Amino acid sequence: PPLLTANSELVSFDWEGDAVELLSALARARGLQFSYSGVRLPLPVTLHVRDMTFANALRLVEAQTAWRATLHQYPGLLNISFMQPERKK
Repeated sequence: PPLLTANSELVSFDWEGDAVELLSALARARGLQFSYSGVRLPLPVTLHVRDMTFANALRLVEAQTAWRATLHQYPGLLNISFMQPERKK
């Protein structure tokens, strides 16, 4: 069974690395599938989370990645969509 059964459950972790790897691990802990779409680019994040809800931890990831990707949670799925790179004119 999943470790986390609700978005309101508390999590604690330290992470310095790629957001996709972190989101994949968080999705597994929550019992969700994980996927990404678009061209995968490095998404470095640094997080020090202590007794924070799963939902708020996702918001922290969003705050550090919104410039390059959009995070969505659907029933049974966590997805990150990479933005299309701008074409040089």
